Amino acid sequence: MRIRFHWQNQRFSDSMQLRLRETPEQQWETVSWEWDFLLRILGGLAVTGQFMRDKRWMETEDIILGKAKYEDWRSIYCNVWSRPETAEYMIWKVTADEDEARERIQQTVAWQETHDAWLVYEKISGQAIGFAGVEETGPHIYHETGIALGPEYVGRGYGKQILCLLMEYCVSLGGQEFYYSMRSGNLASKALALSCGLTYQYSERRTDQRSGKTYELEIYKKNLESIGVGYEAG
Repeated sequence: MRIRFHWQNQRFSDSMQLRLRETPEQQWETVSWEWDFLLRILGGLAVTGQFMRDKRWMETEDIILGKAKYEDWRSIYCNVWSRPETAEYMIWKVTADEDEARERIQQTVAWQETHDAWLVYEKISGQAIGFAGVEETGPHIYHETGIALGPEYVGRGYGKQILCLLMEYCVSLGGQEFYYSMRSGNLASKALALSCGLTYQYSERRTDQRSGKTYELEIYKKNLESIGVGYEAG
């Protein structure tokens, strides 16, 4: 018999230092969702790509793609939004401080409620360590809308798990073609695309709205007919 635990406001705390800064009321709220998060992982739900029918979470062996919650602002700010090396090849600006992070997480929660976009959580720590998403741009055609991981979490195989999971998700929606793009200088993203079987299609010249400088955007593609769905529907 398999037990399913539903996604509520569950996450592990970002660190003991952050916990010590919380008020007693905040600590009680943190503990309540930490226990649910822990129970779901111990329940053995995550082997390869399981997801809930309401699209609120998907998971692999090491990571979870889940809808953002307000309490995620600390970990996503510390691990991703405040890191210039993560933003270097993307179109968003570094979040300046904690107040801005709190405002940004509210915008993120609202956006993810109506889009195929998620935060990335590391299972072993429970922290939000990145984000990812896809969108349908034509009948049976899907594009990734950005995959980001904090610098401490690059090189662990998480990027490949995320990209493969996104493609499997698109297959479950009837997707036939998947497109992935990166700046020409982003060698890590290029290696990720190739490792997942995507092939180069063409390049476009774009302008970085932050700096006004031009760059080459490389587009890669994979036909999804050959991909099996490696998860069970919840």
